[in-house]
Amino acid sequence: MKNLVDLRFGYIAGCRVLVLVFMILAALYINNNRGYNWDLLGYVAVINGYQTSDHTLIHQRTYQQVAERSSADAYRLLTQDVEPDERGPRNSRADMASNAEHFAQMLPFYRIRPIYTGSLWLLTKMGAHPVDAAYWMNMACLPLFIGMLFLWLSRLLPLWKASLLSIVLTLGLQTVGISREAGPDILSAVWLLLGFYFLIQKQQLHWGLLLITLSIGIRTDNILLLFSTLLMLLLYQRLALTVVCTVAAAALVFYLGIHHLSGNYGWWTIFYFTFIYSQNTPADTTPAFSAVIYFKYLAQAIPKALAWYPLFSIYWVVNLLCLAQKKLTLIVMLAWILALSAAAKFVLFPAAWERFYLLHYTLNLLCLIMLWGRQENGNAANFRH
Repeated sequence: MKNLVDLRFGYIAGCRVLVLVFMILAALYINNNRGYNWDLLGYVAVINGYQTSDHTLIHQRTYQQVAERSSADAYRLLTQDVEPDERGPRNSRADMASNAEHFAQMLPFYRIRPIYTGSLWLLTKMGAHPVDAAYWMNMACLPLFIGMLFLWLSRLLPLWKASLLSIVLTLGLQTVGISREAGPDILSAVWLLLGFYFLIQKQQLHWGLLLITLSIGIRTDNILLLFSTLLMLLLYQRLALTVVCTVAAAALVFYLGIHHLSGNYGWWTIFYFTFIYSQNTPADTTPAFSAVIYFKYLAQAIPKALAWYPLFSIYWVVNLLCLAQKKLTLIVMLAWILALSAAAKFVLFPAAWERFYLLHYTLNLLCLIMLWGRQENGNAANFRH
């Protein structure tokens, strides 16, 4: 009997150690293989902006700090022009490096994520270099993402399968690659994964909705995920309409407050400058909305997204497969949340970049695993409010 207990303890410990080792290796890989994307300059500038409003000083400090922590080749890529295309100069990097006022006009795109940038600022107050803070955040969030994925999978599968699959999915979903670059995407993914774990697995509605609502401060487009969740909870769980309206109103106030305080330019300006014609002075140029331009680009973007981004195509196949399982209420509800929010996200911003849909891909695969394992327990309609 003692041998059996020892064997079981060794089995459990072995699975957990395997995941722990992978978490450590992934974090070390990020630190040793940093991806110096241009967004790094934007987030470092926002951190500096918490200390001064002088555009020239913010510009000077930002480029100096990035130069201190990047190689000569990496810094050259951040300050040299990218080849122009049909969209224009594509945020001329040389101009940004030399013109503090033009650089300042880019910062509202980055100030719009206050929980993320505020977290980076806190790390700098604890002694971190602003550039290091961006990567240390990802070094912390990636192991948490792996751990959350392992925790959820261990509730659905045998422990050895959960440990191996958490590693395979982390690599297959390009999570490590996404974490190499500065940005809020991995923080948003782990935050939301925890929120949906409370919502779906633990059936604790209040904690789940709180986390999903607060995630708007990490990425404002997470409001689409929240609204889709509220709609499905209302339809499937008979959540009181007053509760839905209250949470939705609070989220909308939070969302609009972030937009106002960050000086964000609005949806169409971001859309136009990203996909149609990029310029260095978004504050000085307000493109007029054109339905023709919008729908023309959207029509072109759909086949490109399905052809050029395999994960995006696989996502919709798996999602439709889950939606077809009408008897599995919990799976269908989650699949509808993912379908509605992903469709709305793509319609508003038609880019299928993996970092945008990391959480969707992860939850979609968890839906598929629940489908295969018939983990549905039939009590999805009995959520505790």
